[in-house]
Amino acid sequence: MKNNWFNKRRAAALQLGCAAAVALISTVGIAAAQNSEREPHLRAKLVSFNQVPSVLATGHGRFEAEIEENSTIRYRLSYEDMSSPVVQAHIHFGASKTNGGVMVFLCGGSKPACPASGTVTGTITAADVSVLPVTNGDSVIPQGINPGDLAGMIDAIRSGNTYVNVHTATFPSGEIRGQVEVE
Repeated sequence: MKNNWFNKRRAAALQLGCAAAVALISTVGIAAAQNSEREPHLRAKLVSFNQVPSVLATGHGRFEAEIEENSTIRYRLSYEDMSSPVVQAHIHFGASKTNGGVMVFLCGGSKPACPASGTVTGTITAADVSVLPVTNGDSVIPQGINPGDLAGMIDAIRSGNTYVNVHTATFPSGEIRGQVEVE
């Protein structure tokens, strides 16, 4: 009789343990699926030493963005301590330590004017992809991304070959820059 009671308790404990394990595995599986469906998060830390060529300036900033369903990019660019008024900010197509063509304006140019310091937010669609080519003297160097080619721009971002930079009156070629990283 004692043995039968012990066996029933052991069977109940085993069933309870199995149920807990199934629940845990299900929860982990759902969390992993939700995490894999999450849109890519983009970020860059902008400092003057990342400019090509590097510059000595006190400005600094951050860029964060989300690619949403491969049809839009929602972004936030913050910067401060700039040497002079900010003229424009862009996303460029170029590897680290190289210069590349402008793909899209974040402020200035075709977007609203840039604040002296602070935060700029917005959404990028295919209509915003303007692509200003790289030039070498009189030669234009094509990079393969055309105006309106948001898919090409997203491919360039995912490859790690894009950067954000902020141009000022003092540093018209760019005062701060950061390579865009995908998380």
